[in-house]
Amino acid sequence: MEEVVIIFDEINKQSLAMVNNSVIGECTIEEKDNKWYITHTGVREEYSGRGIAKALVNKIIDIAKERHIELVPICSYAKKVLMTNLIKDGEKEDLSSMSTYNSKEKW
Repeated sequence: MEEVVIIFDEINKQSLAMVNNSVIGECTIEEKDNKWYITHTGVREEYSGRGIAKALVNKIIDIAKERHIELVPICSYAKKVLMTNLIKDGEKEDLSSMSTYNSKEKW
């Protein structure tokens, strides 16, 4: 199996999944008012089911945590990953109404 490398592209504000220097997946964000809006997560079909999409979202989460940037998951998959991470971390709030995720307070 080919090695998948997850990187953060600072210039284009996205995490990328790479195999042999080819992009096979991405998680894109838009930056506005010191918030990152996660707008899209996708992986080429032949690489689906390997946890790559989750790794892409988690890369964005990790960078946001380091920089204390609030995340707003527009992408439904990113919202699912964020909610799962909150539950794992023992958050007790009602997650069904979550529209923003403040990395300064939650992590």
